[in-house]
Amino acid sequence: MTKKIFTDCVQRLIKTFNEIDLTDQSVYMNWLAQTYYYTSHSEQLLNTFANDSQNLDIKNRWLSHANEESGHENLALSDLKRLGGNIEDYPELQITKDLYEKQVGISKRSSGIAPFGWALALEGLAAYVNDDYIEAISKAHGKKATRFIRVHAEEDEDHIEKALEMVSFIGDNKEIEDNIKLTSDIYCQLLMTCYKIGKNYKNVA
Repeated sequence: MTKKIFTDCVQRLIKTFNEIDLTDQSVYMNWLAQTYYYTSHSEQLLNTFANDSQNLDIKNRWLSHANEESGHENLALSDLKRLGGNIEDYPELQITKDLYEKQVGISKRSSGIAPFGWALALEGLAAYVNDDYIEAISKAHGKKATRFIRVHAEEDEDHIEKALEMVSFIGDNKEIEDNIKLTSDIYCQLLMTCYKIGKNYKNVA
């Protein structure tokens, strides 16, 4: 995978992530709810990637990643509750489902290789987003209500390094490149939807 594709996609994700202003409580709570929904599927999805893999090194990377992600959805849910939110008030969006449902078929068709594009997009954002922005979000909502975003900003630096090493081992792969673009498109749409819903709720309230 060319470094330019990875860099361009992550920069676009970071730009959108900054633009939606997660210091705004309504936007942040909508983002937490959708984050809870898709991370609830992460462990199972990563195990699916492992099951689809024919290469032992790739299989082990996915299994290790699945173990690392276990229970992380509870951090997002806890943060939402800390701010007085109820997950039942935030229905799961179709764009959120697209973020994980599409990966099942992509993984099967590529024997667990193309999902590295999914991992690189999401973890690249978490690893490289500006520390000052994370701190501003933490100050706006309190450390007890920002555990998910802080944990992932710290842990995903290690995850992204491991994913990049594995992609380097695999070599140039158009399926990975296409998937990092697809995942970036979907997640940017998800972020903008959370922003619009949050702002509309605030205006109505």
